[in-house]
Amino acid sequence: MRSDKLTQAYEFLRAHVGTPFSIQDMVDATGWQHATVRTYLSKQWEAFTSKTSEGYVVGKDFLDYPLDVFLRMNSQKFMVNKDPFKPILSQRTEELVTKSRESALLAVQVYNNPVLQFRTPSFIVHMVIAYTALFHAIFEEEGTDYRYYGNEGAVIKSDGEDKLWELTKCIDMYWKDRTTPVRKNIEFFILLRNAVEHRWAPPLDFSIAAECQALLNNYETLLTDHFTRYYAIGVQIAVPIQISRVTNSAKVDALRELQKTDTMFITQFIQRFRDGLSDEIFASMEYAFRVYLIPKPANRASSSDYSMEFVNADAPDIASLQKSIVLLKSRQVQVANQGKYRPGDVVRVVQEVEPRFRMHHHTQAWKYFRVRPQEKSPRGCDVDYCQYDAAHNDFIYTEKWIERLKELVGDPVKWAKVRAFRQDR
Repeated sequence: MRSDKLTQAYEFLRAHVGTPFSIQDMVDATGWQHATVRTYLSKQWEAFTSKTSEGYVVGKDFLDYPLDVFLRMNSQKFMVNKDPFKPILSQRTEELVTKSRESALLAVQVYNNPVLQFRTPSFIVHMVIAYTALFHAIFEEEGTDYRYYGNEGAVIKSDGEDKLWELTKCIDMYWKDRTTPVRKNIEFFILLRNAVEHRWAPPLDFSIAAECQALLNNYETLLTDHFTRYYAIGVQIAVPIQISRVTNSAKVDALRELQKTDTMFITQFIQRFRDGLSDEIFASMEYAFRVYLIPKPANRASSSDYSMEFVNADAPDIASLQKSIVLLKSRQVQVANQGKYRPGDVVRVVQEVEPRFRMHHHTQAWKYFRVRPQEKSPRGCDVDYCQYDAAHNDFIYTEKWIERLKELVGDPVKWAKVRAFRQDR
């Protein structure tokens, strides 16, 4: 049969990657006529073979061709031959996969749009649509009926259309009684969407960015596991360009917004959900994708080919970490007073852990611990915590001082003593 000979040809070609062969060699392997082999070499196989003085050579790219793709490539059906890597799906399944991909790409587009204020809630809505359509496509391909039925056995209608499983039902039927990080991640966003659907939601970007990234990563995995890399969306998504590092003040502003009385329901929901997770699931990258952005300059041309690269978070040694979880190519520029903070910056950072912390508390603290003199002079500065800035005739404070203040406000007894300290002493 023709398919048997194509299989023999496929095995022959894989065995001769990088090794020259003649037309006669292929004839001997398959039993084809010389003219048949010439036709294949000049048409269907032209993409991965080349003719040299020693014979025909198969390129290494051929190793990426699975047998089913090779068979479709050599099919006499025009559409299959034209795009052999495209999976053969029913029309309904393909429509659902297309709808799912477009919703996911729209979610990413919205999330990465710097001019939008409510990016995360919009991202969640579109990702819920993407996941729902994807599960419907999986069930459609498997032959699983994903419609709702009434007590009398008739399909329930909604606005004249069959009522289909919503996302909660889909994940229940897909995972059954199994609890996985991927499932908990989806459940988190279903519940969060329901919580904010008819209410004003504060900015959530800083609070759930790790869960958002995991939601997208898991979607890509689920999509390609069921419908191959042909439908992958990763090749169409660029890592967003960052114009600056996120400042502590921006984080504080977002935190304050979440701590307002009328939006505390969001903060409480997120905390309750996370508290209910097992340590294993909470730490999983499939539940929340946590990364560091590590600036590092390229010191040679070959190392700058990829300015960003994902590596495993549990890298066993510092050499792997230096490649970074996400590696940004940057120039190293010397900056004065790098890692030092003015008093107002110190207060804002400490307020992340104690919102009631004010400037007069900071003044009480440096007097209580005697980290600097009253007058503007370098004499008497405890350089571990405070340094005199001659250029600005002022004092700047170290990260070690900030950490000490965070420990202080976390200790009720010591914190009370500092607050009771007389500033004129």
